[in-house]
Amino acid sequence: MLNSKEILHPLISFSKQDILAYAKKAGITWREDSSNVDTKYLRNYIRINIIPKLTDVKRQKLLNNAEKVAENMQETETLIATLSQAVSSYGEIDRSKYLVIPSPLDKELIAYWLRREGIRDFDRKTIERLCLGLKTARANTRLDIAKGLNLEIGTTVAHFSNR
Repeated sequence: MLNSKEILHPLISFSKQDILAYAKKAGITWREDSSNVDTKYLRNYIRINIIPKLTDVKRQKLLNNAEKVAENMQETETLIATLSQAVSSYGEIDRSKYLVIPSPLDKELIAYWLRREGIRDFDRKTIERLCLGLKTARANTRLDIAKGLNLEIGTTVAHFSNR
């Protein structure tokens, strides 16, 4: 499984026209992925319908902001991974440590744990329910998550289980 640190976008600052011109000059055959024109994907909708309407200055500002967002996401992911190690060990979540994590980091931490458990199909309501459960549920409570995965809450710790 790749994380955001392993995904590189080395050509993001080049326009498609620049890349096509380089490919032609270098004798490289261009192959277009058919999903690139499907505007049901937000990235394609933005690329096809919004970016062409921007001035060069605004397009550059958008690229700069996208780079800043990517940097912030990487920093946040590093923080969440570090926080996860401080709050959980051996698959157990220390409830007292989890209680002092400020919102929205507490929710990001749950999302991180779910992704680590291989769960990708979750929504905000699931995150909020698990967050509330970790903070307030009584011992021996089991919260269903998805695909047979549960969060079993004990007095001092909670853990994910496949029951």
